[in-house]
Amino acid sequence: MRHLLGIVVGLVLTAAALAVTAVGVGQLGLAATTRDPSSTGLAWVLVGGVLFGLLAASRRVSPVSPFLGGALLIAGVVLTVQDVARVLPDVGDGDLSRGLDQLVYTGTAAVIGALLVVLALVPQGRRVRRAKGDDGREDDGFTAVPQSSPQAWSPPQG
Repeated sequence: MRHLLGIVVGLVLTAAALAVTAVGVGQLGLAATTRDPSSTGLAWVLVGGVLFGLLAASRRVSPVSPFLGGALLIAGVVLTVQDVARVLPDVGDGDLSRGLDQLVYTGTAAVIGALLVVLALVPQGRRVRRAKGDDGREDDGFTAVPQSSPQAWSPPQG
């Protein structure tokens, strides 16, 4: 059941994070060319980064979420290298289209996708359950307890 939830979370968060980040990147690109001091594009990119962070953190629920999100981003980059308008004809000419162009052609979407896939494939390192009363410390035989009182140092004879 948690993997089904992971699939839904992966699809929804990837689409939302990519759209929000693309709008922000498109607005930042437009603001840079028109020298507009507006910071709304930066706010959109920040929200997109938080959504990508939530997608990465959803690994705790199921590793399917970041894997699916990363695989979708990588597949989207591979498909749109030819032409964004051919693959996504309804995107239009607004901030979303400009942002998707910039995210795809600079390789940012591919890097984010690869990071999410690698994150999903790394083992989580779950703790081993211990028996009741076991504090996890075992006598390994290497800890020596002194048998006599300490003695003052003396130089070697010879």
